Amino acid sequence: MVQVRDPIETGLRLTLRLHELVKILEATLQRGSSQRRNKEKIGKALQTRASDIPSLILSTGLVPALTMYMSKTDPVIYKNVYQWLVGKLDSNDIAKMDRRVLNGLIDELSKEGKGYSATLALISCALIELFGDYFNKDRMSDIGGLAKSLLDVREKGKELVMQNGLLPLLLEVKKLSKALFS
Repeated sequence: MVQVRDPIETGLRLTLRLHELVKILEATLQRGSSQRRNKEKIGKALQTRASDIPSLILSTGLVPALTMYMSKTDPVIYKNVYQWLVGKLDSNDIAKMDRRVLNGLIDELSKEGKGYSATLALISCALIELFGDYFNKDRMSDIGGLAKSLLDVREKGKELVMQNGLLPLLLEVKKLSKALFS
């Protein structure tokens, strides 16, 4: 299996794309009329999850770690972040979002105990970019499709290869997340 992209470059680009989303959400909060009491910095939850996921993958394996994140994921938030990362949503789409969905995105990226959906979306995009032969981009936009794709990977015996290819990317995401979201 040949990796099409450099994992370091991919990790940096995806994290910077999430940083763009955070900036848009911060600007939306400032413009909004709601008196939101979100004391956590937007992006803090992503930083926490980005720090946790490499060691979780090393201790449990790629698929078990990702299914654990899936169990804590909001499917709507996952799909929106995924679509943002692959370029199917832009700042105009974010501005037009239903207020509940928008608040869910803000909570996902800022509140303690959150960040799973965004981190899982980032990893899904990374898997597609690094190992595109094994993943269908459209199938990965929802949790069920991601689960089926992970089952396929495990059945084909490619989990460890993908884990080893993904870990350098996740370490870059961890470092950049700490710099951007602290």
